[in-house]
Amino acid sequence: EFSRFHVEITPMLDRLLNNRKEWNALKEVHEAKLAAIEEAKKAQEEAGQQAAAARQVKDLQPQLDVRSLVLILVLILVLVLVLVLVLVLVLILVLILILILILVLILILILVPKGISVEKTLPQFYLWSVMIHLLSPQPMMDRNKSDDLPKLQCGFIDFVCAFVYKVRRPISFSGVW
Repeated sequence: EFSRFHVEITPMLDRLLNNRKEWNALKEVHEAKLAAIEEAKKAQEEAGQQAAAARQVKDLQPQLDVRSLVLILVLILVLVLVLVLVLVLVLILVLILILILILVLILILILVPKGISVEKTLPQFYLWSVMIHLLSPQPMMDRNKSDDLPKLQCGFIDFVCAFVYKVRRPISFSGVW
């Protein structure tokens, strides 16, 4: 009975063993196919990610160029506007100073009449020099000199006042000059 059992079982075991070998071979082939498919998927995903990144960079590049150009143009425009504003303010200040100077000259021409001698005009000139000295940051006269007439230092308004004073009166040589 054992031999009969052996005869019946042996082919089954052989088939099972062969099936096991075939199964292992099929399993290895299947695992190799799965690994190849997985690698292909990873490669495809990486290629897709690289392509997507390249598309994003390509899509963003023109936008960055346009944005940077617009930003540069806006900055240039702001700088030009600030420069124009500063120039306009400086021009307005210069015009205001010129108007003040013209008003001072007109007042001096009105208040310093012609034909008055130096002795009578000098106190009036001192009054105006004190008023202009308050407006001028530089000292009006050099009082350290012992001359009869004060010497002018370097103020422009002082020079204009002295010039108008000299021109408006006739020069009299009464011992003062």
